[in-house]
Amino acid sequence: MAVSHQAGFEIEIGFVFGAGFRIGQKLAILCSTPSNPCKAKLRTGFAFACSAALAAPRTAPLPRPDGGPKPPTAAIACIALQRKLLPSVKEVELIPATQGPEDHASTPARTMPQTSSAKTLWAVCGYMACSATLLIGNKYAVYKVPAPSFILWAQLFGTAVAVKTAHLGGLISHLDALEADKLRAFFPVALIFCATIFTNIKSLEYANVETFMIFRFSTPICISIADYVFLGRHLPSARSWLSLVMLLLGAMGYALTDASYIVRGYMFCGLWYAIFCCDQIYLKHITSTVKMESNWGRVLYSNLLASLPLFFMALGEQEAIQNADTEGLMVIGVTVVLGTAMSYYAWLARSLVSATLFTILGNVCKVVSIGINVSLWDKHASPFGIACLMFCLVAAYFYKQAPLRNPAPELPN
Repeated sequence: MAVSHQAGFEIEIGFVFGAGFRIGQKLAILCSTPSNPCKAKLRTGFAFACSAALAAPRTAPLPRPDGGPKPPTAAIACIALQRKLLPSVKEVELIPATQGPEDHASTPARTMPQTSSAKTLWAVCGYMACSATLLIGNKYAVYKVPAPSFILWAQLFGTAVAVKTAHLGGLISHLDALEADKLRAFFPVALIFCATIFTNIKSLEYANVETFMIFRFSTPICISIADYVFLGRHLPSARSWLSLVMLLLGAMGYALTDASYIVRGYMFCGLWYAIFCCDQIYLKHITSTVKMESNWGRVLYSNLLASLPLFFMALGEQEAIQNADTEGLMVIGVTVVLGTAMSYYAWLARSLVSATLFTILGNVCKVVSIGINVSLWDKHASPFGIACLMFCLVAAYFYKQAPLRNPAPELPN
């Protein structure tokens, strides 16, 4: 049975939303506290959960030749991550929030994961689900409205407006005010972000996407060394080094077999590589050194500052913006909601995991999005190329984050 591109897009997005929403429901319960059960965690995932609730019931799996349902690529990745991380969480007793200490003796104790482990799982699952979904959403948005700079500006500025509006409406209890010291600290974030986008675009003028993937998948090796030099972590273990090498080999296998290896203009590829690595290290440095009242403060500062230069870039796309129809603008609106959720989860995950692990998570999201893209639109991938993508997922699964050389006490986020 043939399925149109748009229908396939909506079906696979439903899978991603559905998987993320189910994990989010479980984590919201697990992360509850006696004083404020579920409420705070549900607020943080409000936009993502609402999108999931709207999208999942409308979708159905793509058919296979044998009549069975097609396994959803992104959902499998989310479920595999859940199975990997949940068993390692320690359990502690929890008194039900509706009872006082005097009732504890007569109430069977429930168990829940420790906050740090559950919070990390919550952040990682949210980030991966939103990131993989947003990559596909952006492709569809650019197809409907060929104005990439405007779409990116709308996502950044829309996120800043949404966060501030939610704070004024009481949905976000704590939000950092704009202060000169924090603006100075986050200003390089905006500069590095714009520089990364520019060098990325210029690199893709000289190297195809598959070739560029090799450069991206080699970054965790460099960042793991920078983690050791600048951020106080140990070097990766032998198992983790092997995982990083396997991840790179899997990307190389996919790129070299499914597309011709084309690279010209090594200068831009080298510039992107250096800027991207600096971006990952500096953003992790920001989460460790700039004290914020809440994670939403990081979302506000980074998106607001990065949207300023992109506004001027978007002015050159006025014709495409004026010709945009209602459906195209609605698709952009959906990407703004996804961008808001992803920005929150991305900053939260950065604060909880190492820069190297965060980079690997981003690469895994790229693999998932390529898998979705191959299954829905591009049919050029060979069976060996698909096997290489699966090999990348297996390699990422076995990576173990390097510990800090001098662990610091956890700060409130």
